[in-house]
Amino acid sequence: MTSTPDEPAPGEPADLAAREHLRRERAWHPAARWQAIQETIRWAEAQASVRRNTPQACIARERRLLEGHGLHVLHDRANGPSHTPSATGDADGVQDTPR
Repeated sequence: MTSTPDEPAPGEPADLAAREHLRRERAWHPAARWQAIQETIRWAEAQASVRRNTPQACIARERRLLEGHGLHVLHDRANGPSHTPSATGDADGVQDTPR
């Protein structure tokens, strides 16, 4: 008797998802699997050089966002915060500009 997708074969898990996982695993040839793993690793290593969230990019984005809300940064985060708040600014170093 052959098993259908709804009925597990003897010795196979009763869960359909587990059976499908085993079926896909058995379909891989070991050499092809190893090659796919190596290609995936090479691809991931190549992506590591693409840095979108550099400190400079984050500071520039923060500056644009604050200016879009009518605020200005009174200190440069790359050099560290200013420890003396401006007389016209808030204690956090952000100053409201008149609209």
